[in-house]
Amino acid sequence: MTKLPEKELLDGTKNPETTTGEFRLAMGNIRQFLFELFGDESSDKETARQTLGIDISRLNDGIASKADKQAVDAALEEKANKNELSLVATTGDYNHLANKPERSDTLESYGIIADSTPTAGSTRPVTSEGIKNYVNNRISALRHGMQLFTSSGIFTVPAGVTQVFVMCVGGGGGGGWYHGTGGAGGVTSFGAYATAPGGGGGYDDEVAGGAGAAGSATGPCIATAGNAGRASGGGSVPAKTFACGGWIDTYSFGAGRGGSAKDASSVGGSGGSVAAYITVTPGEAVAVTVGAGGGGTVAGLPGACYIEW
Repeated sequence: MTKLPEKELLDGTKNPETTTGEFRLAMGNIRQFLFELFGDESSDKETARQTLGIDISRLNDGIASKADKQAVDAALEEKANKNELSLVATTGDYNHLANKPERSDTLESYGIIADSTPTAGSTRPVTSEGIKNYVNNRISALRHGMQLFTSSGIFTVPAGVTQVFVMCVGGGGGGGWYHGTGGAGGVTSFGAYATAPGGGGGYDDEVAGGAGAAGSATGPCIATAGNAGRASGGGSVPAKTFACGGWIDTYSFGAGRGGSAKDASSVGGSGGSVAAYITVTPGEAVAVTVGAGGGGTVAGLPGACYIEW
């Protein structure tokens, strides 16, 4: 078999001489070697395999492990579909692939079907839009509101409501003068559930009116007494009051203040107050009584009843 050129010529470490015919001889030897190996004058395939040092079994395994056309197509689909790739191939414009998201960004890319709304018994995931709509619908369906009574009336429990937060403040006592004693403030109540007494009236001998007593209620509650002889403040519950195991938001209406002093006269007491969570029945009609301010030289302010659900 024809001898190949020396190793240095093959690996490029030596440049063949062109003037002496070394280059032409080397090319001719390579051509003859390949012709003898693979051409009509070659030996059998096994001899060729051994000469080249090829492991046929390993070569076949390597070919088998390569991806087939289906696998290649699937890999391409992760970035762009065939139509998009065809447009790129025919136009050369890569803008056809601009802003295309990764397939991994969507459940559909993995063949996962998502529900647009939460469905009982379904094991499918729910889209973010479906969750948002579901939560919004649930919130809008809840009954919530408030009502403030500054005069007596009837509170009708809304449909679906079983508990209300109630705060009552009794009326303030009237201011006294030397002509007479101021009148006591009236009681404010939410049916039989919660009651807040009014403040006492001032006396003609310049004695301040007594504080309205702390209120009471059937449900978990907090209650405070009014103030004796105080024209401002009243017995309203301070905001963010700790009661019933947690902080609750309450409101101060300025209601139930006692009448002010005049010409060395006395001041009426402010009404007491109560705040409570009351269990009620939907549709129930609850009588709300708002205590009037006591009469006198200067009348006390009326009470108030605040309801929230």
